[in-house]
Amino acid sequence: MPSTAIDEDTEERSSEHDGDAGDPVEERSRTRVDSALPHTKRLPPTVEYDGDIHGLRCRRCDNRYDPTIDGLVRTVECCSSLAEVDPDDIPICEVNLKLTPEERVLSEWSDTQLLFLQAVYNAQQLRYDPLEYDLLNDSMIRLQEYVGIDADALQDLLETDLLRHDTDHPHRLYTVTPDGRSAIGESYRQGVDYGHGQGDLEESSQHVMAVEVARRYLEREYVDDPSSRVVEVVPYYDLDENHRLDLAGVDVEGEFVVTVEIERINHDVKRAVPEDFDKMAGCEPEEAIWVVMTQSSGHDVLEALNDPLEGPVRVEKTYASTTPPQQFKINTAGLTAVYPVEWLKDAFLDADGS
Repeated sequence: MPSTAIDEDTEERSSEHDGDAGDPVEERSRTRVDSALPHTKRLPPTVEYDGDIHGLRCRRCDNRYDPTIDGLVRTVECCSSLAEVDPDDIPICEVNLKLTPEERVLSEWSDTQLLFLQAVYNAQQLRYDPLEYDLLNDSMIRLQEYVGIDADALQDLLETDLLRHDTDHPHRLYTVTPDGRSAIGESYRQGVDYGHGQGDLEESSQHVMAVEVARRYLEREYVDDPSSRVVEVVPYYDLDENHRLDLAGVDVEGEFVVTVEIERINHDVKRAVPEDFDKMAGCEPEEAIWVVMTQSSGHDVLEALNDPLEGPVRVEKTYASTTPPQQFKINTAGLTAVYPVEWLKDAFLDADGS
């Protein structure tokens, strides 16, 4: 069931306006939903939020700063330094829930629940500065703390399928479902939010994370390498109306040099994996890279290509289940490497994911 708890800051402000106590729209209008700062349970030790001015203050000298990530950094560095701050204590700042007070009153969900849905959605859209929240490295438990949602209220969102728990590997990730997007008034626009170069329509946070890891890997190891023919990395490359590459590295003529498929193993693995293999093979790339979520998933991919549900065997070579996928030595049209996403990130990207 949806949470019926009233936000603490709403209770406090309502008590100051007895004349408006019976007007739920007025009560909701006093709760800020454009920012997480009034709600966060975590802030650096030298920083405090001032609700009267919707700004930040340095606790040591009382200087005031903007309620943005830039303002937060300036507040920290006013009388301290970022090096002295636990990165988890730097919260997201802007949330920008787009519902009106009237819409929030009509919603069956509390402001805190709506804020959390918006924060997760923003995170899976890569809208936050990595200092605030980095999808590649940060658990979404941090987002729970930044908007102040409790376990029961979060569980309600999961049980009603407004939110899905993707994974706890390598860190906890949630995804806002289509119903969740509707609850916060977020619409998907083809060519802007999804489509060629933008994203998949029903993409999970885990898939977004893996695509971003692979994109940074291709940029660093191919585009930035003078000896490579790759001049551009295109995520979500549409081949036609029904087929899309997760990533493509193309040369100056737009020809495929390297293709990448992000594979999240599901019940349809023996059909889906060979189809993805054929899709990449048809592009005739020099390299066809598979990025998987775990080591065992890499073996699931190989097994599906060794013994597909339909059609010929795609890959004949086999490996013991103890062999790390990154050690596979395979050179076929649709597979030249298999990399677990966490291994790829740790091996090729800097500590900050760049």
